[in-house]
Amino acid sequence: MRHLTLIALAACTTTPSEPDDSSGADASSDDLPHDTGVPDDSDDDDTAPSDTDSAAPVDTDTDLDSDTPSPLGGTVVSASGAPLGPDVVTMRYCRPAGCLVTDQATGTWGLTDLPPGIGSIEAVDVGGGPRLATFSVPYTLGPGGRTDLVVRVPEITEVASLTSTPTTLVTGPARFQVARLGAFTAAGGLGTVATEVGAVAIAPADLPVIEAIEGEVLGAILLHPFDHLVGGGARVEVLNQWGLQPREGELWVSIYDEARWVRVDDLAYSSGSWLKTDTTLPRTGTLLVVRPPAP
Repeated sequence: MRHLTLIALAACTTTPSEPDDSSGADASSDDLPHDTGVPDDSDDDDTAPSDTDSAAPVDTDTDLDSDTPSPLGGTVVSASGAPLGPDVVTMRYCRPAGCLVTDQATGTWGLTDLPPGIGSIEAVDVGGGPRLATFSVPYTLGPGGRTDLVVRVPEITEVASLTSTPTTLVTGPARFQVARLGAFTAAGGLGTVATEVGAVAIAPADLPVIEAIEGEVLGAILLHPFDHLVGGGARVEVLNQWGLQPREGELWVSIYDEARWVRVDDLAYSSGSWLKTDTTLPRTGTLLVVRPPAP
């Protein structure tokens, strides 16, 4: 588990608005990533070396204006709805450049003046009490922000110890085919090797938000440890609670570094009521079981 304090992100200050973005023509050509107070196009969708919108009579960009600060926040509670404080769980908003720990009081969390863009809402167990699930949910912050997101943090009550020999570890809704000790190693160069694994199933509605997933989200599973690289022949399988037929469902995982959901693979039968993928899960995190749209 990575416990990060404040890691530098771009300063969230409001600068003078771009005159060309509100006028009849877009005359910019420098494509700067921020508003310098002179005519420039700060829209993030310009991927060409020069301003690809310059020929349009108006600014046709539809992405997020990085000059508009936005709030993000809501409530944080236990599985039963009891308010949780910063002494129990740390709330943070993470982007590829790093994480910001949110302002917290018992039952509430939030940040102000964030630039819109991609990121992930994370709840991190502080430790010292019941083992709480840690999860990461990708969320794209738009202009205006959101302050009504409900983060529900369950306990993980079933864990199994890793050993130095190949074994199958069953922990509630997931089981782990582990080839050796060291199969789960903390990402980010921390090098910490997990000594136990666990999982807890939650309803998709208990996640604060689910976006950019094509198909029907059937279930969500939180894994412990969180954000660990899966290697050494380890494989994560999920209990088929939905009566899926082979290849009828897909497994997705949230990836912290990319702030998005990543499709792992189709789900096939393993044995009995268990489903597996042919591809090893790259990292532990929030899992989604998805029924894709009909072709």
